[in-house]
Amino acid sequence: MSLDPSDGGRLARAGVPFLLRQLVFAGHPKQAGEVGELAENLEARADSILKEDPLVAHLDLEDASDGKKAYELLKENRDTRASHAMVLGSFAQLLREALSEGKIEQAVWAAHNAGLAHAMTVVTERKFEETLWRGYVASTVVYEAVAAASHTPGEAEAIRKLRPLFEGLDEVTLHTFVESGLPLGPRIGVKSLSEPVLIALAKWHLAAFEQRRANEARDRAERRQLWELRLKWLAFGLATATAVATALVRLGVV
Repeated sequence: MSLDPSDGGRLARAGVPFLLRQLVFAGHPKQAGEVGELAENLEARADSILKEDPLVAHLDLEDASDGKKAYELLKENRDTRASHAMVLGSFAQLLREALSEGKIEQAVWAAHNAGLAHAMTVVTERKFEETLWRGYVASTVVYEAVAAASHTPGEAEAIRKLRPLFEGLDEVTLHTFVESGLPLGPRIGVKSLSEPVLIALAKWHLAAFEQRRANEARDRAERRQLWELRLKWLAFGLATATAVATALVRLGVV
């Protein structure tokens, strides 16, 4: 699965959270004893990102001189994926050392910061960042299109300032205003914009209500599936425990 359309696959809406879980939680420890292995995996992830990043790929990070050059480059480019990878590798190494020395507070601190750096390497990956940006642009495209069609700068500014007003209306009220066929401007106290513009903005907000409802329904379904899965595992555990206890009784152990 990938966010890159050129890979040939297509994600369904429900597939996005699944993909995010794979990106963020892949390799996470399932028990405390695996934290040392996690630190090693995070170091390896950081090294892999740095070796492929065009900013520092030409440098030998094992060499002290090149390592210093890489550090200076990444310090000047602090918001890049490579800079977050450098932070990730540093804290992963600190975590491994703190664990070996039994320094609990330092280990917790290092693990926390390594986790944050790991998350940043996920969201600053090129395709992820592009997708995030395109989603943001898509969410504002109606406002931008209407503003571009405005006849005066004052009208464009009025359109932008209307966003909080529309967001303050509930869905039922907004739907009633649109479907009634009556002028919308007098109902919301706006005189400076034409009715077609106001209706277009109102319909955009109605579509946003529908999208939020769909997202909430998906979230409820995912929570229900997770709860059902937990219940199944609980029932399985109880059945297993009962079977073991019965066998022990029959064998005269208890």
